[in-house]
Amino acid sequence: MFERDAGPYGITHGPDDALWFNLVHRGRTGQVTAEGRIDEYDLPSPSSEPHGIALGPDGAVWTALEIGTVARLTLR
Repeated sequence: MFERDAGPYGITHGPDDALWFNLVHRGRTGQVTAEGRIDEYDLPSPSSEPHGIALGPDGAVWTALEIGTVARLTLR
């Protein structure tokens, strides 16, 4: 489980039936599976400050970063 100050923000339903969210203060994106497992994924920089998150038309999860770009998360 992540710490309270990780800054969880935004949530979207992924094509893998998991819920995806951002950890703003960690510069990471997380995933909660239907079984309750939580995984975190690194973004380009720890200071990325991810905010908006959405399932894209290509089936990937996309997140908007405060560093002026977006990140595409390729699902396993």
